[in-house]
Amino acid sequence: MSEAFTPDDPVQGEPVFRKCSSRHAIEAGRTRPNGPNLLGVFGRQAGTADYSFGDSLVEVGEAGPVWTPETMGVYLEVRQHSSRRRLARRACET
Repeated sequence: MSEAFTPDDPVQGEPVFRKCSSRHAIEAGRTRPNGPNLLGVFGRQAGTADYSFGDSLVEVGEAGPVWTPETMGVYLEVRQHSSRRRLARRACET
């Protein structure tokens, strides 16, 4: 899993999340135009948040996988090196 991923230590994870905060909110009721709110992401079916996802993530989400620390770790590690469809599938297969 990515060393940047720190689900048990929000203080340690805060500086890492700053890179993501322009795209993602983590507070109830907040939104961003370029990404879904990540509050409660673990246990959520992929591609189902109140956001307009691309077809590839929606397609993967329809198969039923949910976000876990493991699937999110894979997603974050490979996101820059894969097509979105391959990335979403690979992340949700773990």
